[in-house]
Amino acid sequence: MTMTPKLAYVTAFIYLISADKKIDSWEPIQLKADLKGLIKEEEIASIPGLISRCIDYARKTPLSRFLSESVAVLDKDQRFCILLNLLDAIHKNGEVNPKEMELVRKIGDGYDVADGRLQPYEKMFVIKNDMKVFLR
Repeated sequence: MTMTPKLAYVTAFIYLISADKKIDSWEPIQLKADLKGLIKEEEIASIPGLISRCIDYARKTPLSRFLSESVAVLDKDQRFCILLNLLDAIHKNGEVNPKEMELVRKIGDGYDVADGRLQPYEKMFVIKNDMKVFLR
């Protein structure tokens, strides 16, 4: 698979989804929703094939190789965008899986984004995704 920014985004999510060895019900739905913002309307039918290619790639490719291949095609803003979306995703259900957080940190290291740069955003995602505030 020839890496592109779009494939890097999807593949990063595939690594995240598989980090804890279980797929939460909302994760594929979130990925598909995100993809609709990444592709043109006439390409929407290609989403299942795109996800399938990225799953195959992630199964066969060590994270370190993915990082080097994706860094080569992503600019600084794209790398940061992927990281922010991954952070948002791991906070969606109100509790962070340590394996998923570890993966986000590894990707951040591979993308040369200091952990300290992500901390303010992580705090924001904790607040944003804490829907329990409406149960009071």
